[in-house]
Amino acid sequence: VLCFGAILITPDTPMLLFWALYLMWLVKVHERLVTAAPSIGFWSLGGVILGCGILGKYTMALAALSGSVTFLFVPNIRRWLPGYFLHALVAFLIASPILIHNVYHDFVPIRYQWKHSMSSPQPGLIPFAEFVGLQLLFFGTIPFVVFVWGIRHCRELVAEPRLRVCACLFLLPFAFFLFKATRGRLEGNWAFPAYIACWPLAAAWYSGVKSSSRWRWATRGGFAIPLGVTLFLTVHLVAPIEYFPISLDRATRQHGKMEAACAFANALRESGYEGPVYTSTYQWTSVLRWHGVDARQLAGWSRPSHFTTPPQTLEDSRTVTVCSEGFLPEKLAGRYAVPQIVGYYPIKVRGQEFPGLWWLQYSEQPFPRPNDP
Repeated sequence: VLCFGAILITPDTPMLLFWALYLMWLVKVHERLVTAAPSIGFWSLGGVILGCGILGKYTMALAALSGSVTFLFVPNIRRWLPGYFLHALVAFLIASPILIHNVYHDFVPIRYQWKHSMSSPQPGLIPFAEFVGLQLLFFGTIPFVVFVWGIRHCRELVAEPRLRVCACLFLLPFAFFLFKATRGRLEGNWAFPAYIACWPLAAAWYSGVKSSSRWRWATRGGFAIPLGVTLFLTVHLVAPIEYFPISLDRATRQHGKMEAACAFANALRESGYEGPVYTSTYQWTSVLRWHGVDARQLAGWSRPSHFTTPPQTLEDSRTVTVCSEGFLPEKLAGRYAVPQIVGYYPIKVRGQEFPGLWWLQYSEQPFPRPNDP
């Protein structure tokens, strides 16, 4: 499944890269600590990796916390404590643009992300089951088997430098995500970085059970779900499967959205208009910008993206060009006349038409009707 999702440009992409590098760096540090203290340069390298990961996404903080736990199992504290603080200082300096950005914006981004990740709006078993179900679709049953096995064999794992790092960077974040899933709906991709450390542990687990033919077949079966889903998506993207509900067909609908946005952008260029175009969501804003439109998200219409703050307002605009799936809400369109519909670009999914993009022109003065004198 991730073969299709990996092309998406999201903060997860750089964070996953630097999470993997940080895991590798931690393994090398713990291997060197067996005989001697790593060099200053090597500690600094870890700080650069960690800082770059935090610049990608705040979730990288879980790698920092889990990584710090790994050092609690190193007996000689003097061998690692100064270097660890050096690596933390370097990471802070590398990630300082995040802090500076938050200072200039009254810590709105970090406060939003903290509320988004730590709030518990809908606790219960249903969001937990949804989260677990998504993980099974993505990766199968093996990570859950390894999670239980890792907890039961924690003492043996922390005694070996490589497995110590993998255990902490899988068991701790994965346990956190499972707990959060009981407190409310959790996006399925949140747990992705934990799996980077899962597979080395899975190899260690499998080496102890592969002598059993029953476990060998169970291991193969553990990958059946994600392989089946990937096969289904592959076939569906090449030749859409008709019985699959269109309402759930997000992959094909995304293609339809891109076609509608492209048609609007081409029509806008043909008209010669080069001014701003206001949209309802930050998703449509980014899609239209991709197609060369000076798209701007309107404040108060939907949740803003805190990486493009402040959203735009209409305080000084006498005429407004809007591209969205609907009309401006009354609180934003109060002083404007009924808009002129310039164009409409439907979103087509497997031959069926869905509500599309409207090209609307708002003005403080009403546009003349065809029959007006």
